[in-house]
Amino acid sequence: KTGWLEAAKGPGTGESITLTLDREITVDEIKIAPGYFDPKWWKSNNRIKDLSVIYDNKSLVLHFKDTMQMQKVKLNKDIHFSEITFEITGVFPSGKDNDTGISEIEFYYKGEKIEIDVSGVK
Repeated sequence: KTGWLEAAKGPGTGESITLTLDREITVDEIKIAPGYFDPKWWKSNNRIKDLSVIYDNKSLVLHFKDTMQMQKVKLNKDIHFSEITFEITGVFPSGKDNDTGISEIEFYYKGEKIEIDVSGVK
């Protein structure tokens, strides 16, 4: 229900999604479903290989395997933000549809999932 599939010309490199929160949060782990997680369409669309994460005038790059499963990235240090951007910097190409998706993003701190209300997001 919360997936995102970019539709720009090309593989989506440089396209981004930004999450703006009403409060600052601290995270030490991010879990991402790096592709369109529907078995029927998984290989038909590009999948995320690399994402640049921009927050509080800082950035880091996350790398993913080409598998249809949530992937956990344990951060080297806690990060704090009220706004965070995920920019596609590399994809596993499909050879068919040239769209790239993210099916889910989850944030964790000290093993606890941080719940974010996205009910009003369009």
